[in-house]
Amino acid sequence: MITAFNGQAIKGPRDLALDVANTADGSTAKLTIFRDGNQSEVDVAIGQQPTQQTAALQSDDTGDAPVGMALTALNRDTQQQLGISPSVKGVVVAQVTPGSKAEESGVQSGDVIVRLAIRL
Repeated sequence: MITAFNGQAIKGPRDLALDVANTADGSTAKLTIFRDGNQSEVDVAIGQQPTQQTAALQSDDTGDAPVGMALTALNRDTQQQLGISPSVKGVVVAQVTPGSKAEESGVQSGDVIVRLAIRL
């Protein structure tokens, strides 16, 4: 179990996902882990998750702006990190653009989207 990321306590899977998402690619992070009754620290390299897509609305006569979030696939590793059942299908919000409709709606990095409702 991961108990801290760079010295900051991890209270739940979402905390870890947000900490990792907010750490620069190519940097090293220190994880505090608890395994088999022992606590230890390990250094891990932070890499870039290659599969990202940006969600955007088509601009229309009303001048709607892009939604403003980057999404990545919800794979087995991410499900484990977030404590989500393997049966859940969806995408993970990797990044939210400041001032975007996504931010205004309360969407945050680490959120999992499992369903969309489209208004026509």
